Amino acid sequence: MSTHTTGSIFKKTSSFQNKKLLPYLLVSPYLLFVFVFVLFPVCFCFFLTFNKWNIIAPMHFIGIDNYIRLVHDRLFWKAIGNTLKFLSLHIPLQLVLSLFLAYLLNQKIKAISFFRGSFFLPVIVSGVVITILWQQLFANDAGMINRMLTSLGIPKVGWLVNPDVAIYSIAIMATWKNVGLYVILFLVGLQTVPPQYYEAARME
Repeated sequence: MSTHTTGSIFKKTSSFQNKKLLPYLLVSPYLLFVFVFVLFPVCFCFFLTFNKWNIIAPMHFIGIDNYIRLVHDRLFWKAIGNTLKFLSLHIPLQLVLSLFLAYLLNQKIKAISFFRGSFFLPVIVSGVVITILWQQLFANDAGMINRMLTSLGIPKVGWLVNPDVAIYSIAIMATWKNVGLYVILFLVGLQTVPPQYYEAARME
């Protein structure tokens, strides 16, 4: 009896331990992928910033010399300015458009599932495909957008050629690519709001 009881307890303990280890085993491939392709490259690149290395010659430690050169480089500050300008265009446009579309999709209309899938489709499409598509749309001579403008008597725009306009073109492309994801997030948030709140807002 004692042997049988001990064996039963051992089996239960082993089964419990296996259940505890199972989640770690399931996420271990993802963690390995993140470490090899994300965490290690980022840490190694940060380490390289303090060294001078051209792959062929031996690595030499130079401290913060690379950062000093970076601070005195005009192109660096121009890149920072362009990035801030892009973010000031992209983030407000994406948030406002996403919230507006989520509000529309939260209404009871026909074929709502089709529209939800249509807005989310650009999110799952490859970035290379998106880039080629918008390059064709923004092309200077044969682009569809410039053709429409010339047909209306409006001069062509150098969407990707003119530096002052290109950043707006990229912001439009990035917004179109990612807006579907934020539409879904806002839509989930709107659907969690109890209907009583909407009714109270209408009455007020």
